[in-house]
Amino acid sequence: MKTLKFIPALCIMVLCIITPLRANAQASWVVKTAKELVKVLIQKGGPQVEKELVKLGGETLAREALEKAAQEGGEKLAQKLTAQTLEHGVALLKVAKPSPLRFLSAFEELTPAMRKAAAQEITREPDLMARLFSNYGKDVLTAAARHPGVGPQVVELLGQKGAAALGKMTTDEAIQLSKLAPQIAKVAEPQ
Repeated sequence: MKTLKFIPALCIMVLCIITPLRANAQASWVVKTAKELVKVLIQKGGPQVEKELVKLGGETLAREALEKAAQEGGEKLAQKLTAQTLEHGVALLKVAKPSPLRFLSAFEELTPAMRKAAAQEITREPDLMARLFSNYGKDVLTAAARHPGVGPQVVELLGQKGAAALGKMTTDEAIQLSKLAPQIAKVAEPQ
């Protein structure tokens, strides 16, 4: 009878020992991967990428984004984020950091050409794109990819409705909307 009471206690002790060891192994993998990612990005892009990295948060940004990815989807998601960052640039980490799973799901739904265009817009305005993506999700990536230079500004002024409208417009129409967006944003919504 005493043995039966001892087994659950033993199991709990083993779990208390194994869980931190596993978490430490994952954490060290993330730190190592973040360092390697930064190193490869700098080698690949030179001084300009190094300046961009420093501006965005450098190795700390990479580590935090990869840690969050590992929490949300394990090592596989962190590897996907690493691969997309290597292909499309360090600014992706800024947008992905709050929710790598949500970001990668939306980003990978885009066609390769749209991914490239969205990544260019993210690189051009990482802070704005990070904020807009947190608020509006995939629609911002689509607006940025379809209407570079004007899409994010329209979404910033008109919100989700602006993002939805941009999905149905040509670039010329999007440019016209961007000119009118400040006035439209001032108009109160109908009751």
